[in-house]
Amino acid sequence: MKKQLEITLVTLHSGSARTVVTLDLGEGSDVERFLLSLYESDPTSYDKFQARFRAVAEHDRFENKITFRSLKGHKGLFEFKIKNPALRIYAFYDHLPDMGEKLIITACASDKSNQTKSIKKAAAWRSRYLEAKKRPDTILHLKD
Repeated sequence: MKKQLEITLVTLHSGSARTVVTLDLGEGSDVERFLLSLYESDPTSYDKFQARFRAVAEHDRFENKITFRSLKGHKGLFEFKIKNPALRIYAFYDHLPDMGEKLIITACASDKSNQTKSIKKAAAWRSRYLEAKKRPDTILHLKD
């Protein structure tokens, strides 16, 4: 029997169209750790990501190849990106009808040198999240 899974989504930015959140499947959030480290080491890059979260959250559909785009060949995955330094946060869309939330869930983050590994990890986390969400014993928390 599979163990009950607790999913925690923590709000990064709530806009008029969507809410951008981090994903924690019981092991902590890669994106939260990444953003905290970035906030301490490179506040300018941290602010750039925050601006991208705000822009995407304010539009029902937003895509810009420079700041937020779908990943070709990786169905359902998107990336928030900044160019200098080359950093990425990988994400996917979801909708929680019971909570009235349209979400962009950030799954993992890295610099561009680890892009292939991080995309595979984001795809795995997306699959794990979507499967867990279907199970009746999964507990889902959405935190501000």
